[in-house]
Amino acid sequence: MKDDGFCLVTKRNPTYDSKKLKKLADYAHGKVLDVGFNQNPNPFLKIDTGIDITIQSRPKNYRRIVKVSAQRFTDVINDKFDTIIASGLMENQENPSAFLRECHKALNDKGTLLITNPNPYYLPYIFFELLNNHRYFFRGSVLNMFPPRIMFKLLKYTGFKLLKSEGNYLFSNYIFYICVKKDESNGKR
Repeated sequence: MKDDGFCLVTKRNPTYDSKKLKKLADYAHGKVLDVGFNQNPNPFLKIDTGIDITIQSRPKNYRRIVKVSAQRFTDVINDKFDTIIASGLMENQENPSAFLRECHKALNDKGTLLITNPNPYYLPYIFFELLNNHRYFFRGSVLNMFPPRIMFKLLKYTGFKLLKSEGNYLFSNYIFYICVKKDESNGKR
């Protein structure tokens, strides 16, 4: 079967990717873990550790890389990080809550979790969803789409506080989230 349909999530747009990676770099600080980096390493940061389930090569600006599942990476990596980046990753996880719990374990108390996820309100997604079209905006490894309200609940449920979300909901295919750990003693940060 010929597979020539267009899937925005899996096709790379170098200009868009560069802007997204630069924005992640602007918010990152300290010791950085990049989860799921293999398809799109961030050239704007000095990364301490990159993890992925498939690794082709180590980018020059990544100190170390580890082949491990995002849902069990603290079994292998015992370090604490100031920033964890999950760009285009959560939507591919079978259990996104397990992944967020791993991030919570690996993040320093004053650390930042940076997430980019597909925007389910992006007009082309809505259009092809209404048509129940399985050719466009369907293929690839995306298993989950998180409306912002559900992402907020998911982050809260796994011990995070959402500081900010960015994205033009109808015209941007991704939403950018900035999160911190909630204070365990009183639920605040």
